Amino acid sequence: VKDVNAGEILVVEGDRIINAFLVISGRLSMVKSTESGKELTVELLSPGHVSGLLMAFEEKPPTYSIRAQVDSRVLWVPINELRSALRS
Repeated sequence: VKDVNAGEILVVEGDRIINAFLVISGRLSMVKSTESGKELTVELLSPGHVSGLLMAFEEKPPTYSIRAQVDSRVLWVPINELRSALRS
Protein backbone atom coordinates (compact mmCIF):
# COMPACT_ATOMS: atom_id res chain seq x y z
CA VAL A 1 0.00 0.00 0.00
CA LYS A 2 1.36 3.41 -0.93
CA ASP A 3 0.17 6.88 -0.02
CA VAL A 4 0.63 9.38 -2.86
CA ASN A 5 0.42 13.15 -2.64
CA ALA A 6 -1.67 15.34 -4.90
CA GLY A 7 0.32 16.01 -8.07
CA GLU A 8 2.53 12.92 -7.72
CA ILE A 9 3.00 10.97 -10.96
CA LEU A 10 2.44 7.21 -10.74
CA VAL A 11 2.77 6.26 -14.43
CA VAL A 12 4.76 8.14 -17.07
CA GLU A 13 3.59 8.04 -20.68
CA GLY A 14 5.99 5.87 -22.70
CA ASP A 15 7.80 4.32 -19.70
CA ARG A 16 7.73 0.59 -18.98
CA ILE A 17 5.05 -0.43 -16.46
CA ILE A 18 6.42 -2.43 -13.53
CA ASN A 19 3.39 -2.22 -11.23
CA ALA A 20 -0.34 -2.49 -11.60
CA PHE A 21 -2.39 -0.81 -8.93
CA LEU A 22 -5.79 -0.56 -7.30
CA VAL A 23 -7.05 2.84 -6.15
CA ILE A 24 -8.03 2.48 -2.49
CA SER A 25 -8.90 6.11 -1.79
CA GLY A 26 -8.57 9.50 -3.44
CA ARG A 27 -8.70 10.26 -7.16
CA LEU A 28 -6.16 9.91 -9.95
CA SER A 29 -6.26 11.37 -13.44
CA MET A 30 -5.18 9.59 -16.60
CA VAL A 31 -3.71 12.21 -18.94
CA LYS A 32 -2.40 12.16 -22.49
CA SER A 33 0.06 14.67 -23.92
CA THR A 34 -1.01 16.38 -27.13
CA GLU A 35 1.34 17.31 -29.96
CA SER A 36 1.18 20.93 -28.80
CA GLY A 37 2.41 19.91 -25.33
CA LYS A 38 -0.91 20.28 -23.51
CA GLU A 39 -2.38 17.57 -21.30
CA LEU A 40 -5.78 16.09 -22.03
CA THR A 41 -7.56 14.29 -19.18
CA VAL A 42 -8.70 10.96 -20.59
CA GLU A 43 -10.23 9.41 -17.49
CA LEU A 44 -10.60 9.91 -13.75
CA LEU A 45 -9.73 6.93 -11.60
CA SER A 46 -11.66 6.62 -8.35
CA PRO A 47 -11.57 4.03 -5.53
CA GLY A 48 -11.95 0.50 -6.86
CA HIS A 49 -10.35 1.24 -10.22
CA VAL A 50 -7.51 -1.08 -11.32
CA SER A 51 -4.88 0.19 -13.76
CA GLY A 52 -1.85 -1.19 -15.56
CA LEU A 53 -2.89 -4.81 -15.98
CA LEU A 54 -3.62 -4.95 -19.70
CA MET A 55 -0.59 -2.99 -20.85
CA ALA A 56 1.66 -4.93 -18.51
CA PHE A 57 0.61 -8.25 -20.00
CA GLU A 58 0.92 -6.90 -23.53
CA GLU A 59 4.33 -5.54 -22.53
CA LYS A 60 3.62 -2.24 -24.26
CA PRO A 61 4.46 1.14 -22.76
CA PRO A 62 1.49 3.21 -21.63
CA THR A 63 0.09 5.84 -23.97
CA TYR A 64 -0.88 8.00 -20.98
CA SER A 65 0.42 9.26 -17.64
CA ILE A 66 -1.36 8.87 -14.31
CA ARG A 67 -1.19 11.57 -11.65
CA ALA A 68 -2.82 11.89 -8.25
CA GLN A 69 -5.39 14.70 -8.35
CA VAL A 70 -5.75 14.63 -4.56
CA ASP A 71 -3.89 12.83 -1.78
CA SER A 72 -4.61 9.16 -2.49
CA ARG A 73 -3.82 5.62 -1.40
CA VAL A 74 -3.09 2.81 -3.86
CA LEU A 75 -2.30 -0.89 -3.60
CA TRP A 76 0.77 -1.63 -5.74
CA VAL A 77 1.04 -5.06 -7.36
CA PRO A 78 4.42 -5.81 -8.99
CA ILE A 79 3.75 -7.09 -12.51
CA ASN A 80 6.40 -9.83 -12.37
CA GLU A 81 4.77 -11.28 -9.22
CA LEU A 82 1.34 -11.09 -10.81
CA ARG A 83 2.57 -12.89 -13.94
CA SER A 84 4.19 -15.62 -11.83
CA ALA A 85 1.03 -16.13 -9.78
CA LEU A 86 -1.13 -16.44 -12.89
CA ARG A 87 1.24 -18.95 -14.51
CA SER A 88 1.25 -21.21 -11.42
